[in-house]
Amino acid sequence: MEHAVPFEHQVAGHVGSLFRHSHDRSKLIKKATLIEAEFYKLTQTRSPSELAQFVPVFHGASNGSCEFIVIENVIDSLSIPCVMDVKLGTVLYGRDADEDKRARMTHQARITTSGTTGLRICGMKIYDVASAEYINYPKAFGRSLAPETLSTAFELFYAAVPLAARHAVISQTLLKLGHLKHAVQSSGVRLYGSSILLAYDIADVLASDSAVRLKEDVGKPVVKLIDFAHSHYEQPSDEFDGSAMTGLQTLEGILTRLSRVNE
Repeated sequence: MEHAVPFEHQVAGHVGSLFRHSHDRSKLIKKATLIEAEFYKLTQTRSPSELAQFVPVFHGASNGSCEFIVIENVIDSLSIPCVMDVKLGTVLYGRDADEDKRARMTHQARITTSGTTGLRICGMKIYDVASAEYINYPKAFGRSLAPETLSTAFELFYAAVPLAARHAVISQTLLKLGHLKHAVQSSGVRLYGSSILLAYDIADVLASDSAVRLKEDVGKPVVKLIDFAHSHYEQPSDEFDGSAMTGLQTLEGILTRLSRVNE
């Protein structure tokens, strides 16, 4: 594919499904279904759309085909990003799924943390300051967790942040998560099989850690929704997505506890 190189910070999903634009680092080229492309278009044109600020900006189809779409690289501003992809929701299939897929996805939710918590770690990469190298955690790591050990993944994710800055990074993430929850509640969206992307810039954290006073957005925390192959909007939009909301509430609880521990 012209003007495309593998995206070095992809932590989940199929190999060959996500690329970085070789001439413009602010854009990614993603393999997509027609449903996903239409979801991006609708999200950007809905008015009002509080949800749009939590969805990568849609730049259209690549080469005029919806097989690949061009979207915003939401971590482009991070010098050394630490990234986590978390599958969202207790229901992992969309309205387009046949009975066989519904059964498989229901079973998958039941045997992982998805079914009870609405969250499952799909992958993460954390920069190890001591070795100056990334440590990668694949989807097998997330599948090995139980509901009672799920929070350890988030403890691990933020452990790279020095104690002096950890509370600030997590608190800013929580603030954005609260706005995202409200957007999901009010938009009528159904996020089946989607993920929430969490990221922060460890380079910015380390630079700020030496300052007398931490800046408000230390670590430049990122909270975004990604992967919309099975997502859609309901009409009328007066009910919220209970499946996704379960996951968002679980995440809010975990991060709130982490924030208090690191005060």
